[in-house]
Amino acid sequence: MINDLEALGQAVPTVAPDAVEPLHDGAALGGAGQALVVGLGTGFNVSAVNMESGTVFTSEQGHASLPSSVMSILQAHMPDTARFDSVENLFSGVGLLRLAHVIGVDVDSAEQLAKSDDPRAREALEVCTEAFGLMVRELAYSYFPRAGLYFNGSLAKFLMAPERRERVLAPLRADSSFDGQFARIPAFLFVSDTVALGGCAARLLARVS
Repeated sequence: MINDLEALGQAVPTVAPDAVEPLHDGAALGGAGQALVVGLGTGFNVSAVNMESGTVFTSEQGHASLPSSVMSILQAHMPDTARFDSVENLFSGVGLLRLAHVIGVDVDSAEQLAKSDDPRAREALEVCTEAFGLMVRELAYSYFPRAGLYFNGSLAKFLMAPERRERVLAPLRADSSFDGQFARIPAFLFVSDTVALGGCAARLLARVS
């Protein structure tokens, strides 16, 4: 048994084109260097992948503290940010509902939040979207995934829906650091539920070869 994010990382070097959705023009599979899988669902975690060797580096990013740039967004919208003392406590399905509650609206799902006419619901969604855009940029600086960012999980699919993905990726796309290399990082959304199984198979084949 291996961690789900590790299994996804194992699958990245040979992932099929129909298993992912490019999130911006020019995003191409098969780049050199390092890739990063970012999982947002019931929790949050990442796994880094060396595309040449296939080596996957595991992490417990969800238990790390939120970056100061993200905390600044939260502090502008609420007096007390104590409930968001880790990445996972904000960027997860439960975290999004917690954010909505702190801002002043109770909903049962991300979809309900998006459909609500309550201005506080719109505020919560905008805060989460803007904050996640900054989180993505921080992850890019931490891991420099020139071979691509790969997003997975129910909340990732929600935040990377066509009406929100441009705003999430905007901080990265606008970054001109290192001759614009960060702005050129390709980004993808996993759309197949069997990618992790492919990663498990790749891990098994590597061990018996």
